[in-house]
Amino acid sequence: MNITMTMPDTSPALSTDPLTGAGASIWSRRIAHVLDTFLKIPGTTARIGLDPIIGLIPGVGDAISTFMGGVIIVEALRRRVPGKLMLRIGGNMLLNASVGAIPVVGDLFSAWFKSNTKNYGMLHAFLEGNPDPPLDAQSKWVLVAVVLFLLLLVALCFLAFWLLAMLWSAVFSH
Repeated sequence: MNITMTMPDTSPALSTDPLTGAGASIWSRRIAHVLDTFLKIPGTTARIGLDPIIGLIPGVGDAISTFMGGVIIVEALRRRVPGKLMLRIGGNMLLNASVGAIPVVGDLFSAWFKSNTKNYGMLHAFLEGNPDPPLDAQSKWVLVAVVLFLLLLVALCFLAFWLLAMLWSAVFSH
C-alpha cells in the first residue's frame, strides 16, 4: 500500500487560515457587513444587519451576535494590534453587548451604533499602516454615554445595598 502525502496549497487565494492569510481582513469585513449593514430598510437609505435582529431572541441573541463579532477581535489579536487600539475595539464590543442586553432599546442601539463596522474600520486602518485611527463624533458621544451609564450603574448598586441594609435592619432589629 502506497500512501502519498501532499502539502496543502498555501497560495493567497486558497489560504486555509482566513485570519492570517493574505487579505485576512476579508473575514472581518464580511462579519461586520452581515452583522451591521446586510439589509437595506425599504424606502430609506438606512441599513441594518443581523445583530439587532438576532438580538431580539431573548436570552441568547446578544451572546450569538457578540460571539460572531468576536471574529474581528480574534483577528486583531492575531495581527498584534496595539493595546490602546485593542481597548477601543473591545470597548465597542462590550458596549454593544451591554446595551444590547436591554430589550428593544439595546437592539435599536445596535442598529445605530454598528460596533462591528467600527471595529473592522479600526482593524483595517491598522492593517493599512494607521495604528491610531481618530475617534469619530459618534464615538465621542458614546464615550460620554458609557461614563454616564457606569455612574448610573454604581448609583443603582449603592441604592440596592442601602435597601438591602434597610430590609436587614427591619427584619432582624427585634
